[in-house]
Amino acid sequence: NPESVCYLVGAGEDISFDCALVQKYKCPVYIFDPTPRAIEHFEQLVAKTKEGVRMRINNSTDISYKINSKELSKLHYLNYGIWKENGVQKFFAPKKKEWVSHAITKTQNTDEYFEAVCKTVESVMKELNHNKIELLKLDVEGAEYEIISNILTTGIQPKIICVEFDEINFLSRESQRKIRNSLGQLVSNGYKIIYKKEGDYTLIRSNE
Repeated sequence: NPESVCYLVGAGEDISFDCALVQKYKCPVYIFDPTPRAIEHFEQLVAKTKEGVRMRINNSTDISYKINSKELSKLHYLNYGIWKENGVQKFFAPKKKEWVSHAITKTQNTDEYFEAVCKTVESVMKELNHNKIELLKLDVEGAEYEIISNILTTGIQPKIICVEFDEINFLSRESQRKIRNSLGQLVSNGYKIIYKKEGDYTLIRSNE
């Protein structure tokens, strides 16, 4: 509903889900991503929308954003990361230059990085004066385990959690163990898995 607060962590060059939330529910959406290309992508969307020009999603040749300036005003972009603690972290580059997503964890074994400020969900909520989150989306290239553990430890329980486990494609025993453990944490804290597609999971609090 229009009063629901949504935190979407990880933007890249595709914020179509973020836009869809605003368009359908008229609710405030907060986007978190310190990646320079992601910031540039959002700034271009704002500029082109004001000009009345449709912008392509994720460099697509045939799919464009369909958001207007009034709807766009509900999107709040914050150019820092979300992590298990406050402070500056290294974000390591992906293997391929054309890929946009950087990662706090060295999942792709690269050495190139940039540094950016990160904050916990709890700290952000205090700063923004939010006492609850309706939806938390995590697309954070391997940092999801630590963030999930942190929010559960601090007692933050969004009604809905959407999370992509990036390591689902690694097929290693360690990766599978980490995913099972993280999902187990959520289930034992009152969440129920209501949707799964490859590494994407949607969970909702059981009492909802």
